[in-house]
This record gives sequence, C-alpha cells and structure tokens, in this order.
Amino acid sequence: MAISVFSVAISLVTGAFVRTLKTQRILNHLMAVNSNASLVIEQMMREIRTGYNFNVVPNCDELIFTRSRDNRLVSYKWNAQNFSIEIDNGAGFKPLTASNVAVRSLCFTLVGGVADPPRITMTLKVGSTEQQIAENVLNLQTTVSGRILQMDLAP
Repeated sequence: MAISVFSVAISLVTGAFVRTLKTQRILNHLMAVNSNASLVIEQMMREIRTGYNFNVVPNCDELIFTRSRDNRLVSYKWNAQNFSIEIDNGAGFKPLTASNVAVRSLCFTLVGGVADPPRITMTLKVGSTEQQIAENVLNLQTTVSGRILQMDLAP
C-alpha cells in the first residue's frame, strides 16, 4: 500500500516538474522573440525619426523614405514568404529579424503632412518559428514621429 501511494505521488510530482520545464522553455523562447522584435523596432524607429519623404506602399507592408544622414533611399518591408522584416538601404533587401522570429504581419500607417511632423505607426504580429509554440503571437504597435518637417526641405 505504501509503495502504491509513493508511486502515485512520484508520478504527480514528475508530471508537474516536466510541465514546469516545458513552460520555462516556452517562456524563454518567447522572451527571445520579444527581445529581437524590440531591437528591430528600435532600429527602425531610429532611422525613421531622422528620415524624410515618407511613402507607404498601398498594401501597407512597406515603408520607403530618404535617410537624412546620407540622403539614401531606405525601405523596410515585410517578407510574407520568410516571415521576416527586411531592409534595403542600397544593397538589396536583407533580413533584420532573427531566424527564430516569425513576423506574421507588418503594417505601416503614415499620418502628417507638409506642416505637421510625419507620424508612422507600425503594427506587427510576431511569434516563434518553433511549431510547438507557433500559436503564441505578440501584438506590437508603436508610433514614431519624424523630426524633419517637409517644409524644412523646401528650397
């Protein structure tokens, strides 16, 4: 009788321990995904703040602007085939997101005109490339205001 009770108790404790390890692994992976997505957003925001001549393509998944530091055309876009965010700053598109990050969607919204500072809102859904946790998705949104007014560029 004592052995039976002990076996049941060990089974319950082992099951709880295994579930805890699995949950910890999932949380660590989601934290890495969130960290990488935050770094990519921060890099994009840094360049957008000092850019000008913003243009959003009609399906809202690509933002094109001129970088003020070197007057180069820069483009950020969502690659739906690779589930990544990519940048083209003159050398072709290169992925910004890590290989363990799956960007499910990305949309840019541009508000502002010649006299107003342009404001770009980025809305994205990111998750993991691992099948076991692919259904866990983070919804992120941020708005960035450009520092250069279009009227400052007028001759």
